[in-house]
Amino acid sequence: MANVQPVRMDAALDEITMPTEIVAAIAAIPDVVEHGLFLNGIDTIVIARGDTMEVRRRGQARSR
Repeated sequence: MANVQPVRMDAALDEITMPTEIVAAIAAIPDVVEHGLFLNGIDTIVIARGDTMEVRRRGQARSR
């Protein structure tokens, strides 16, 4: 297929309750290259929302 443009999709989710199952379902879609859900190997994430920034660390309790 010539001239096929890649498609990038972003989603903002409150909570992913079944991450392993979602990763498997996305990976099973033909032609999907990467899903961006890092279930292993990531211990710290930084979330930016407008002018604020939140740092979350694996195993650390989350304030709501």
